[in-house]
Amino acid sequence: MAAAAAGGGSGGASGAGPTELPAEYTLVFSDIKWDKDRDDERIELGRGAFGTVYAGQLHGQQVAIKHEAMDDPVDAAAWVKAAVLHMRAKCPYIVVMHGAVVRPPATAGGIPAYYSVMERLAGTMTRQLLTPGGAHYGAGMVLRM
Repeated sequence: MAAAAAGGGSGGASGAGPTELPAEYTLVFSDIKWDKDRDDERIELGRGAFGTVYAGQLHGQQVAIKHEAMDDPVDAAAWVKAAVLHMRAKCPYIVVMHGAVVRPPATAGGIPAYYSVMERLAGTMTRQLLTPGGAHYGAGMVLRM
């Protein structure tokens, strides 16, 4: 996984597909600045089945940072594939992904950490789409997707 952190190569694991992020999509972890609350804790924007999203900044721009931890090479390969597809997606209805970071485990036997860094949008999907008065309340299926 050390090469993954550097973004080099396109190796795979047991036929699972590439588990290393291409260099052109790799960010430097130290460039990510985490927004913190009064207790110096990272500000959480949301949580789901696949990870936690935090508020932060990348080169002075507000971003959302999704953190995922996985130890299965198949899951890691799927994450890399999704990250590359998201980076290539250019559409006004898709959140811009600025890049990603794969950090090797800090200790032997630890789990690598995967970070997707995306533009931070105002509000939540629920507020925008489902709440009366939201910017896209009542929008058709095309816009919702």
